[in-house]
Amino acid sequence: MPDIIWVEARRRLRGELLDKDYDTWIAPLRAARWSADTLALEAPSGFARDWLRQHFLPALERAVSEASGAPATVLLLVNRELSIPARAGALPGHRAAYATNGAPSRYTFDNFVVGESNRVAYGAARAVVAQPGARFNPLFLCGGCGLGKTHLLSAVATGLAHAHPLGTVVCLTAENFVNEMIAALQARRMDRFRRKFRGIQTLIVDDIQFLAEKRRSQEEFAHTFNALHESARQIVLASDRAPHDLPGIGEALRYRFASGLLAHVNPPDPALRGALVERKASTLGVGL
Repeated sequence: MPDIIWVEARRRLRGELLDKDYDTWIAPLRAARWSADTLALEAPSGFARDWLRQHFLPALERAVSEASGAPATVLLLVNRELSIPARAGALPGHRAAYATNGAPSRYTFDNFVVGESNRVAYGAARAVVAQPGARFNPLFLCGGCGLGKTHLLSAVATGLAHAHPLGTVVCLTAENFVNEMIAALQARRMDRFRRKFRGIQTLIVDDIQFLAEKRRSQEEFAHTFNALHESARQIVLASDRAPHDLPGIGEALRYRFASGLLAHVNPPDPALRGALVERKASTLGVGL
């Protein structure tokens, strides 16, 4: 019974929603049970459940009601067995490793102020947490300094560590990557370096423009990128400019950077600036 209703509800939702919204948020849902005019749907993660509740619950309930022929309620749940994507291949016995290297964990989705200038980047970052390695891979954030890229990177790392605790998440700057590679070369431990970066679930790298003019580092990063991408492991990158505008980066690597979703983080408009000021004042306990 729940599967029959859900199949019809999904058909209606596919015709109503944008393809990207349907594929990212609706397609992964599974019908769990039908009881007392309530359809329980299993989401792949807590973040997906929360996002669906906030943005799609009315549409879900409308579609389920139409499919069942009577007013219905949708209950969104998380099945812990579904919270680790099968295609990601979680490493047995590994807890989430969250190496921030300058991306403070106090930066979360909850305290990120959303406006028109960053809405796409924010939504894409949330989608990555909901379905790592699935749709937006790589996710490339670009924008000037101080606009929130590092905040979003940190939020993705923290979100993944909580939503998928068996997956290893490494978040660092491109400079840290280069420094670790140099240290490994000097110590003749490149095999250990490669195992570290190619055996993880998610690689998050800030300031990727630092690789400019560093041919050896670019080669090593390209191999790491390929190893992760071919295994459907998530990659999230950030830079002060779009991939095609990065000077000193090889064409093949720039092509890889641009092969997923490019999300711009633009300067805030007046409404967002006001919201940022209010948030900061609230944090400091200052009345406006």
